[in-house]
Amino acid sequence: MWLLAYIILFKNIPKYIGDGDNINHNLILEPKNLLDDEYYYKIIRKNIKKYRKLKGLTQQNLADLSDISREYICHIKNEKRNKHITIAYLSRISQALDIDITLFFQN
Repeated sequence: MWLLAYIILFKNIPKYIGDGDNINHNLILEPKNLLDDEYYYKIIRKNIKKYRKLKGLTQQNLADLSDISREYICHIKNEKRNKHITIAYLSRISQALDIDITLFFQN
């Protein structure tokens, strides 16, 4: 019931980022401003490779350290494969590389 009332009352009000007087009217949270999954997977793939190479590890080394198969590591890396990585696996890879998981999301 409350959800229906919310939708009826607020459906035409723009969604701005900010609080109080510090509203950024240029950034409206609409679906057109959201990036698709592949954009994020591309960044993650790039960063896994970057930090793996910085540590001097092969894909097999990374697979062994993270207890993930080398084939899975290869699938993550390959843009043509539709292999989406879970947060749990991403966490295992970040622990194996001894880095903070948030570094995988930096462009």
